[in-house]
Amino acid sequence: MKSWVGHTENELYQHWGTPSKVIDKGSDGKIVVYVPDINNKEGSKTKYINASQPVEYISPRNNEYKKTKSFYITPMGNIYAWKME
Repeated sequence: MKSWVGHTENELYQHWGTPSKVIDKGSDGKIVVYVPDINNKEGSKTKYINASQPVEYISPRNNEYKKTKSFYITPMGNIYAWKME
C-alpha cells in the first residue's frame, strides 16, 4: 500500500481494477475505496457432508472481517496517502 504513494489514480485502476466506492471530496480530491469480496475467495467453495444420509450442502462460515483499503487522491490525480481498516 505504501508503495502506491506518488503513483497516479489511473495506474491504480489499471492494477487493482474498478474500486468499490469513490468518495468525492471536492477541491480536496477524492478517496478511492476497495472492499474485498469474500465470496471470491478460494476457501469459500460450497462444501458437503454425507454420513450415511442424503448429501447435505453447507456454506462456509464467514468469520473474517473485510479489510477496506482506501487511497487518498489529489485533485491532480496523484495518490498522497492510504489507509487500511
